[in-house]
Amino acid sequence: MRAPLWLLPMSALACAGRGETVLEFNYNSGTLDSFRSAIPTAEQLIAGVPATAGSDSLSDDSVAVLAGQGVVFARGINQTTRDIARTLRLLVQAEPDHFDTEREEFVWGPWQMPSGPGQARLSIRRDDAAADFEYSYTLSRQMPNEPHTRTVVVWGGTHLDPEDPEQGSGLTAWDLDANAAFEAVHGEGHELDPAVGQGRFAMIHGYASHGTDSVFFHRATFRDFVAPGGDPASLAAPVSVDHFYGRVAEPTGTVVDFLHSEIDSDLCGSNPTSCFGREPRQGHAERFVFGEFVVDSGSGRAEVVLSGGDLSTEVRMTECWNAALTRTSYLLRTSDSAVQMMPSATCAGRAAQSSEELGLPTADDVPPWLLYTLGCAVDDNCTKH
Repeated sequence: MRAPLWLLPMSALACAGRGETVLEFNYNSGTLDSFRSAIPTAEQLIAGVPATAGSDSLSDDSVAVLAGQGVVFARGINQTTRDIARTLRLLVQAEPDHFDTEREEFVWGPWQMPSGPGQARLSIRRDDAAADFEYSYTLSRQMPNEPHTRTVVVWGGTHLDPEDPEQGSGLTAWDLDANAAFEAVHGEGHELDPAVGQGRFAMIHGYASHGTDSVFFHRATFRDFVAPGGDPASLAAPVSVDHFYGRVAEPTGTVVDFLHSEIDSDLCGSNPTSCFGREPRQGHAERFVFGEFVVDSGSGRAEVVLSGGDLSTEVRMTECWNAALTRTSYLLRTSDSAVQMMPSATCAGRAAQSSEELGLPTADDVPPWLLYTLGCAVDDNCTKH
């Protein structure tokens, strides 16, 4: 799934002139800097892809099919996370408009939206007694002088590591349904516009030590998600997908990026060899469980399980590739047989082992309290400050 630039209105907001601040400086710059650090950077949130994926290699016939699918997943994640993180960080680089000493809260705005009705307001608050995140932030919309119309559209929380900000944990969420409802109530047409998007996106990130390795992990959920688009006729059907991804940094300097995704998608006909064919299919969606790892942004391995839909039997695929993203092995297995799709197949180096054999992280390694915050964010059970 590819997520387009659906935060362009917010990006325009970040670049818009906001006038002069009237804040009385009742804080020091160190305090403001720590609050700004609560907004994650794009680099903290993105999924790694093979270095060759930035070239035209993905259109080559010899390219690894499953590796290409992993790049598609990663780009969908990265487009969304970059838009959110870069927009929020650009907004907080300006001087804040208010600091509430009692609530320990910085506020930017309100200012006029560059498109759509109402105003926008960004706040970051610190609460040392909070059960989950020390810092919380919200980006909200409201009509001028009508605080009762305030609607939170982006929110999150961060627990900073005092020694290394990149080793903290956090939540970031975007509520397209709330944004669309605000537009419907206060916009000129007073009706729900499908072109502004729907659903929710939420993700958590964190850090853990596994022996001598450093592990940066993420879990991202797209729930009933439809990206905004200019033409309602071109809008895709709602998509729900979960991604678990991250990076293992070893003391030797080796870096292993991993990605696990689960989605329902129409990828096969009745014949297992038809999966991931070039021709579009009109059938039933298969359950698609995808896992891959990439070593030092180059060679790697992917394993896929496809079931249901048009398939009469479960299909498992294993693929290896080299640093050029050229497939070196492609094994297809069903309950009846196993077929090596290449005459001379090799899985070199770490790709000779599965993710499980290498001991790479899984979603089970995520702290339960972080998974809970993610679940309540996409299911509307979290309190938005």
